[in-house]
Amino acid sequence: MTTARNRVPAIPISELTGAQKELIGAWTELNYSRVVINHPDLYAVYIPFLEQIIARSVLTPRDRELVVLRTLTLCREDYELDHHKTISRNAEPTRPLYIS
Repeated sequence: MTTARNRVPAIPISELTGAQKELIGAWTELNYSRVVINHPDLYAVYIPFLEQIIARSVLTPRDRELVVLRTLTLCREDYELDHHKTISRNAEPTRPLYIS
């Protein structure tokens, strides 16, 4: 894992505004969400895009995770890569996750 300091820190849960909490919703505990929420306008458009890719993808979960792992590796994003290695081990190899 990389030891470099984060350029944009995660906002502590206790310091989130009401508007930020509303945008984050169930993802409040995730450091990732509390970093992106530093820019609420970006969060408001990026997270629905991310949900579309993950929850509504026509790729199987296994194929989707292969794309994620490759992208994170190329970007040298060790923190997320570590999480997605675990997710990938449990990914269903044959059926898309598509949620209508």
